[in-house]
Amino acid sequence: EKAAASTKTAIAMVLDFSGSMEGDPEQEVRQAVVEMLREMRATDLVCLVPFHSTVFSDTDLLGIASRKELEQKILGCKTAGSTKLDLALLEAMKKLSRAPSDAVKQVIVLTDGNPDSVDQALTAADELAAIGVAGLHPFAYGQHDGAFLKRLAEKTPGTEPFYPNAGGLGYTVDARFRDILAAAQTTVVTNLRLELKFTRDVV
Repeated sequence: EKAAASTKTAIAMVLDFSGSMEGDPEQEVRQAVVEMLREMRATDLVCLVPFHSTVFSDTDLLGIASRKELEQKILGCKTAGSTKLDLALLEAMKKLSRAPSDAVKQVIVLTDGNPDSVDQALTAADELAAIGVAGLHPFAYGQHDGAFLKRLAEKTPGTEPFYPNAGGLGYTVDARFRDILAAAQTTVVTNLRLELKFTRDVV
C-alpha cells in the first residue's frame, strides 16, 4: 500500500486548437486544463501537447510545481489551421516514453473529434497502447464526432467510451479528471497486490 501511494501518474494533455475549435470550445479547453492542473497531486507529471496543423508550444513532462508556467502556456494558444490529431498523439507517445518506469501513463484528449485523417489518428492510438498507456480519455467539445471518439477511447483497455459535451452547462471536467487519477491509482494497487501474491506463491 505504501509503495502504491507514492506512484506517479504521467499525463499527456493533447489539446485541439484547430480552426473548428474557435470561440467557446477553445475557451472551454483552456478552462478545463486549468481545472485539471489544480487536481493533480505532488507526485504526478504532466505535459501539454497543443496542436492544429502541427504540434506547437508543447512542453516536456513537468511536475505540478510548474503549474503556473503551464497555465501561461495554455493561455497563449490560439486556434488556426486543420486537425493533425495523429501528429499530436505521436508526440504524446514520445513524451510519455520518457516517463519513469513506475509511472501510470494516461492521455487526455480535448477535441471536437474531427481529425484530418481518422485512420492515421487511430493508428497513432494503437502505438500509444503499445507503449503501455493505461488510458486514452477523449473529452468532446462543440460539434463533435462521437463515433470516432468512441473508437479512439477503445484503443486502451478500461477507458470510458468518451466524455461528451465537455463544455456543456454543469459538466464538471475536474470531477471526471479526479476519477481518471483515482483509476490510475487503483491500477497500481491492483498490480502491486498481484505481484505480492505471485511472489508468495513462488516462495
